[in-house]
Amino acid sequence: MPYALIPDGYTLKKVTAAQQQAVEEKRSHDDVSTVLANPATAQVVGLLGAGLATAHFLPKFIEALENKVGTLSDDFKGAINETVNDLNPLNLVRSVYGGKTNEELINEMKQRALTEEEKAAVKEKFSKYGF
Repeated sequence: MPYALIPDGYTLKKVTAAQQQAVEEKRSHDDVSTVLANPATAQVVGLLGAGLATAHFLPKFIEALENKVGTLSDDFKGAINETVNDLNPLNLVRSVYGGKTNEELINEMKQRALTEEEKAAVKEKFSKYGF
C-alpha cells in the first residue's frame, strides 16, 4: 500500500488505492484553483489572446490595406509583418529566452532529454524506494 499525507492532522498513514486517488484528485483540483485565483493568470490569458488575434488578423489587415491604397510592395508587406511581430506579446518569450525561436527551444529541450539508457538507470536507482 502507498503512503500519503492525509489532511486530518497531517499524519502519515497507509492508504488504499481509492484513498490515494482521492488525495491526488484533491491536490489536482487545488492546483487548478490556485492558478485560477492568481491575478497574473488573467494578464497572461489577455496577452495570449492579443497575440493570437494579431497573428490571425494581420494578413486580413494587409489585404484590406491593399484594397484601399492599391498594390503594396513585398518589402512594405514584410516591414509591416516584422513590425507587428516585434510588438506581438507572444514574441515576448523570444526576448526572455535570448531571442530563440520556438523551434530552437523545442530542439534544445529534445537535446537535454534523457536517453532510454539514462531513463533505465534512473528507474533502476529509484525502484528500490518503490518508485
